[in-house]
Amino acid sequence: MPPKFTNPFLQALGFKSTNDRAFINVWKGLGFLDGSSTPTEHYKAFRDKAIAKGVLARQIRLAYKGLFGVDENAQNLTAEVIKGKLATLTGKDDTVPKKMVATFKALCKEADFAAADNLPKKTASPEDAAQAAAEVVVESPALDQVTPRLPGLAFSHIRSTSISQPPAMSPSMMRFL
Repeated sequence: MPPKFTNPFLQALGFKSTNDRAFINVWKGLGFLDGSSTPTEHYKAFRDKAIAKGVLARQIRLAYKGLFGVDENAQNLTAEVIKGKLATLTGKDDTVPKKMVATFKALCKEADFAAADNLPKKTASPEDAAQAAAEVVVESPALDQVTPRLPGLAFSHIRSTSISQPPAMSPSMMRFL
């Protein structure tokens, strides 16, 4: 496990495209990395292959809190329905929600939401609270709007016109992380 999850680390894993850099923001938004790109306890749990898919599902639910607040089984919705809900939550034009849906669906494809419900509940320690307070706050339009600007999934990487496809979680990326 790297001390920091950086672009050179991604390159060492074979992800050399500039489009691959967006994964770092996705992992931060999922809570696998803190604001300084240091792996969190969630990342460590995710590396345990026996529970990885459940951990991913739990983190998706947290990162997309606003979407799961609208439908607790948002992972089962069609892309068109999700796009509409994300457009409502974000207020963005058609392009941004479309890319958000692609990322969301790709993440959900790799997750096991039933297993997430069976993960042991961990009580927050003072260290967890300190870490959460130290995290960088990122804008996440998928978060619940009644709680402004909580840490969550950052979508700034999809606003670039140079990215033709949104980042999608490939099995090879999941294998290395």
